[in-house]
Amino acid sequence: MIPVDPVGSGISLPPPSPPPSTCSSGEVCLYYSSNFKGGMYEQRHNISDYANCRFGASSVTGTAGFGQSIKNNVASVVNDTNYTFYIFYNRNFAGVWAGIPAHRAMNLPVGIKNENASGGNANYPYPSSGTGC
Repeated sequence: MIPVDPVGSGISLPPPSPPPSTCSSGEVCLYYSSNFKGGMYEQRHNISDYANCRFGASSVTGTAGFGQSIKNNVASVVNDTNYTFYIFYNRNFAGVWAGIPAHRAMNLPVGIKNENASGGNANYPYPSSGTGC
């Protein structure tokens, strides 16, 4: 189950960094490297298992991680939606999680950085895709 209120329930996140211009409005962008670099994956719906999702290359952020599974490889996130986005340690939205507030960008903290298996939010405007990417 995706949490609705992150207060006291998740991991403390470092201060946000300015989002790059590569993430479109209404999307959550997952990056292979810290500071929004390397391969990028544009998430538009809840995904219960990242195993089959792959990073694409970007002319702006680079090619590190291109073609790699995003499962256990996400280091930074840009949330350009109107909802808090949650990224989870386990698949099926379980285990330790980090919440990235609406319209914020963050490097993931230890415990979630490169240790992530699912993500989404309770109010996503798109239908859940389950394990589809």
